[in-house]
Amino acid sequence: MKMDEDPLAHVPLEDRVEIASFERESEALLAAGLLRANGIAAELGTPTVPGLTWQQALWVGAADAGVARQLLQGKSGHGFQIVE
Repeated sequence: MKMDEDPLAHVPLEDRVEIASFERESEALLAAGLLRANGIAAELGTPTVPGLTWQQALWVGAADAGVARQLLQGKSGHGFQIVE
């Protein structure tokens, strides 16, 4: 890992759980930042469903999914949806 890489910006593929999807990049970045500020590794990427309009998926480790959803609860709105 490079010195400038944030270890909380990557989630191992085999442990990844999608917890939210976003229509706007700004909301995706804010949500990922909120989780990382609380010590939860959060990764943004393309959605698991191809063919959608621009969207970002937010992934966390399976063990952190419940806490991450709680942190984001009540913050969802236009362009931001929590995935159960």
